[in-house]
Amino acid sequence: MPDGSNTTTRPNEELSALRQRVADLEAAAREHARAREEFLEAEERYLDLYNNSPDMHFTVAEDGTVLSVNRFGADCLGYELHELVGGPVWVVVHPDDLDGVQEQVAAIFRAGGGRASELEFRKVRKDGSVLWVQERVRVVKGVRGGPIELRIICRDITARMRAEAALRESEQRYRALFEDSRDAIYITAVNGELVDFNQAACDLFGYTAEEFRQLNALELYARPTDREQFQAAVSRDGSVRDFEVKLLRKDGSIIDCLLTSSERRGRGGVLEGYQGIIHDITERKRLEEEILEVSTREQRRIGQDLHDGLGQQLTGMAFLLSALERKLSARGLTESGDAKAIASLAHMTIAQTRYLSRGLYPAALETAGLAGALEDLGANAEALFDISCTVRTQDSTPITDRVIGGHVYHIAQEAVTNAVRHGRAAHVAIKLVREGDRTALIVQDDGVGIPQPTDEQRGMGLRIMRYRSRMIGGWLRLEQAAGGGTAVHCTFPTPDEPSRGETS
Repeated sequence: MPDGSNTTTRPNEELSALRQRVADLEAAAREHARAREEFLEAEERYLDLYNNSPDMHFTVAEDGTVLSVNRFGADCLGYELHELVGGPVWVVVHPDDLDGVQEQVAAIFRAGGGRASELEFRKVRKDGSVLWVQERVRVVKGVRGGPIELRIICRDITARMRAEAALRESEQRYRALFEDSRDAIYITAVNGELVDFNQAACDLFGYTAEEFRQLNALELYARPTDREQFQAAVSRDGSVRDFEVKLLRKDGSIIDCLLTSSERRGRGGVLEGYQGIIHDITERKRLEEEILEVSTREQRRIGQDLHDGLGQQLTGMAFLLSALERKLSARGLTESGDAKAIASLAHMTIAQTRYLSRGLYPAALETAGLAGALEDLGANAEALFDISCTVRTQDSTPITDRVIGGHVYHIAQEAVTNAVRHGRAAHVAIKLVREGDRTALIVQDDGVGIPQPTDEQRGMGLRIMRYRSRMIGGWLRLEQAAGGGTAVHCTFPTPDEPSRGETS
């Protein structure tokens, strides 16, 4: 007889298993629903990213058919999505670039999967306008093992290409100006190594391009002192304009040049080097020297004529007037007073003539050297301008070179004249002192001070003073003197030995 308990137990077990199965299916259904929801959310996020990406996205079949394109890509090209999908991708490629792009795409398909390739070419919008693009392309398997297809990420680089084109055009213009310039143009590193230069620089210094490239710009200075003065002339912005300097050519000859230079700075303001233009003024300097020599010779002639001609005539006139005054006085005539006054004026005129004569041609330069000429200058200034003028020179600094002495004397003369006429000085001090291998002329006054820059720039006298200082390898500067007034400094190389050469 069957056991009733077994009959009851089996259905219960099956029912329990069935319930568990139902519970598992319900759990699986809930998990599937959750997964589907997450998938839909992810798909929505992907589609949002895909359509609103700042890049154009394409999927293209091997025959060039567009399988998909994102909204941004269609908008960027001026099409609706349906106008692109299903059509040939070549319709948006610029005709001049079409053959090249098709060859590259075919080669990418032949190579199959692997690393992405990059292409740069032009595309054409629906309205006919052109844009440059950079495409990153990769061959991938189609969905569910379908045919291979090309995934493309395309970025608009029109602005970059225009900027590069403008830069190339600017570079071409720069190179044309750089190479065609008749002045030497150079670019150096911080240590003076030549980075770039034009043909005019090679021609100016007499080197081949290869030889010039091996040089350091500092080797081109003919005088070490010019390098020091150049550093002193650098303005706050790191530039120097029209600095007069002597430079050395390959054959050892020296040329006079105007140097304009500025700093080159990179990112963060880091100093990378220097750039500049060198203008050869050797011929101009030669002509200026000839003009100055002619002028000096003419001044000397006029000075001698004043001294030997007009001065002697005035002296004779004064002698006759004195004799006339004595004769009139002996006769008791009142006109004797007039004769005496005229004689006095004649003597004053003689003194002024002598001052002019010595100013035009300081004879003391030949007999007593520069120190003696400066002593005479001080004495004449006191007599003519009614001021106090002290002169101090060092016995250890005898300068008898007529060329150097003449230039220094006229600098001192101009400085004294400016101190009286423009500075309204009552006292002027002239010093000639030795400073190592250089000599310094210092003319200091107690006047109203340095004139305004505009006056200084316009002043012919100051320009001539600076020119004379450069003629003897010197450097001239104006300073505010302690306690007021102006100090003129002219520093120049001390001659090794006296020169016996003539100025004319």
